[in-house]
Amino acid sequence: MARMNDIRPRVILHPGPPKTGTSTLQAWCHLNRAALAAQGVVYASVDTPRDPKHQWLVQGLKRGDVTRLAAEIAPLRDGRAHTLILSCEGVMTNRVLIPDSAWQQFRQVLTGIDTTLFMVGRDMDGWLRSLWKQALINPVPLGKPLAVPEFAVFARVPAIRAMIDLDPMADLIARNTGASARVLTRLDADFITEFAVLLGLPPDAPMQDAPRINESLPADFIAVYARLARHVDEVWPLRLAVFAAIHAILPTGNLMVANVARQFARVPAHDRDRAVATLQQAVDAVSFDDSDHRDLASRLASNAAALRNILLQDAQPAPR
Repeated sequence: MARMNDIRPRVILHPGPPKTGTSTLQAWCHLNRAALAAQGVVYASVDTPRDPKHQWLVQGLKRGDVTRLAAEIAPLRDGRAHTLILSCEGVMTNRVLIPDSAWQQFRQVLTGIDTTLFMVGRDMDGWLRSLWKQALINPVPLGKPLAVPEFAVFARVPAIRAMIDLDPMADLIARNTGASARVLTRLDADFITEFAVLLGLPPDAPMQDAPRINESLPADFIAVYARLARHVDEVWPLRLAVFAAIHAILPTGNLMVANVARQFARVPAHDRDRAVATLQQAVDAVSFDDSDHRDLASRLASNAAALRNILLQDAQPAPR
């Protein structure tokens, strides 16, 4: 491929907000990474292809380590590419955990490289509801209860609401990263096409369509899970059983649920037993006013038990 020295190198940073099509954009970039590379655009490497975001960038910034970032921009330095894409909503959600010294290192590594922010917004009420649902299903440390408040409380937290106020949030991230340009768009627009235009892709570039990623979970499931999770002192085992069960009952494109369902199959048998027992105890103890919610809770418990039994049978040695 021809060298790109005649084009000023740049980084396109997509820092969030979460729940604004971030997973779809990341999946589109990862799916089309070969076609992008042919146009001089590199989608930085990922650690988890099933969830192809650049979480390593956030982890490095929190530690004050930009070694990997420096390696990822090598194609810009040696002329193999003119654009590098970095995408991770954790840049925004973890912003208060990243020290100023780490941002200074970020800016130093990108000296001589233009940085452009790409951010997608959406309506405040829908976004808050979606983010709250995501917060409920996110991992909880071992031994800890669910700490996510009810929606009415969650929706009033200033630091949360600030993320969807794109202009001031873009100002903040631009100061941290040294970004000199920004493109702000909306979820209800064709933001993938806008992103392709930002990358400078020709209209006839052979790009595959964006896949549907990280589908939202049904409201009834969220309501049931929240009630059960608030009842237990430790969420981890209950979450393990509930997510495995709902994935079997109602398969969705939700990455979090799919990943935990796979984890249920991999953990030791005693952890599965504990998870199923925790779920059954919670279902027996929690009263549901809504009959549909009560039925769903019972189905979750019975399906988790059935999955455990199937896995136990599969683990038995074959008869001689």
